[in-house]
Amino acid sequence: MNQSDLNRHSISDEEVLFMFKGMFRDLAPIQIPLSIIVLIQNTVIFMDYYQDRAKFVSGLFMGIALFDILKAQGEIVLSVTSLLAYAGYVEIDILYKSLYYYMMTALPGINCSKLCNLVMTITLTIKVVNPFRR
Repeated sequence: MNQSDLNRHSISDEEVLFMFKGMFRDLAPIQIPLSIIVLIQNTVIFMDYYQDRAKFVSGLFMGIALFDILKAQGEIVLSVTSLLAYAGYVEIDILYKSLYYYMMTALPGINCSKLCNLVMTITLTIKVVNPFRR
């Protein structure tokens, strides 16, 4: 493929911008209600396990809840900003900043939640199996 073929099949900056704004906007009606439910549910979970926070498993449940809250608020910020950017109420640089905010909060929240789930699974499996008992 030569340079003239690339120019003929490439899309303009406006089309890329329109697709970028629309990509997040299409998911926003699903993400916002789900994220609000996740926020409420994990707040209740955190408050419930806070009483036994000295126990290891309760601490893991609280960690999972906090990391899920972190992810949900990142999803809400990105979804609301994408709706506002698509409607023209905010500039596209605000959407870029919210995407950066999402990557700095929600993505680590996802990975830390997975890590806490893994540690809790291993801990509970060892506790049930108890391989060190004779």
